[in-house]
Amino acid sequence: MRKVKAGRAKTVLNSSDQLVLFLHRMTELSTKQYFGLFVQPIRSTTIIPLEDLNEELFISFLAGFRHFHLSQSPVEMGRIHGVLRQGVKLMRVTALEHQMEEIKRTFDKWPEMAAEVFTSENVPIMSFRNSKAVLDLFLNSRYFHLDTAGLPFFFKVPQAQIVQLRNSFQWVINRYVVRLTAYVPIALKVLAASVFPPGVAKFPPERIHITLHNERQVTNIGINIGFPKSLLTDTDIAEINCLNETSLRKGH
Repeated sequence: MRKVKAGRAKTVLNSSDQLVLFLHRMTELSTKQYFGLFVQPIRSTTIIPLEDLNEELFISFLAGFRHFHLSQSPVEMGRIHGVLRQGVKLMRVTALEHQMEEIKRTFDKWPEMAAEVFTSENVPIMSFRNSKAVLDLFLNSRYFHLDTAGLPFFFKVPQAQIVQLRNSFQWVINRYVVRLTAYVPIALKVLAASVFPPGVAKFPPERIHITLHNERQVTNIGINIGFPKSLLTDTDIAEINCLNETSLRKGH
């Protein structure tokens, strides 16, 4: 009788776990060299390339960013939006519900980018219908996955056009990072309110301490996570602490 090799047990994450993981991933992303360039909204549709960009550092940033873009990731941006929307409804905080709607509305109103790519002989090669198509091209064909559908672009297109679309790719990233960053204080408030049952990320007794330069620490949500001051206002800190205290009293 043949023995069946036992596979690794799959960890099932609930909503609370997803938000904790989201905060971990955002903490990691905020430490990357180019996070500060993308976290502020661009006020113009003029595409200005990043000068003197260090390719290795940029790839390190993209490695953190892609967690929020992969369709199967537990912290994919749309999935996190759904968890947060459910969380703020359970909290019954109208202001947070409106904030969620505004974040999504701002993202959807962002100018879309479309591109037609031609060879030097003016022969059409590829067409990109929207910004997501440009994002997928570079993340999946250029940097990480070997998506062969996008390889003709890099094989056939003149270098000048590759550079031009790469600048567009960098411009597109900004839209996503701004939205993800806006979710951070909301995720902290939802966790602090304890509206979701605890999952596998149970604290205490274990604790995780993340130390960042110039950080603002938020505690008592079961995990210590630090974020740069630009991500959390003093009002956010006060609201999170108040929610923590209320949840602790209910717990006893």
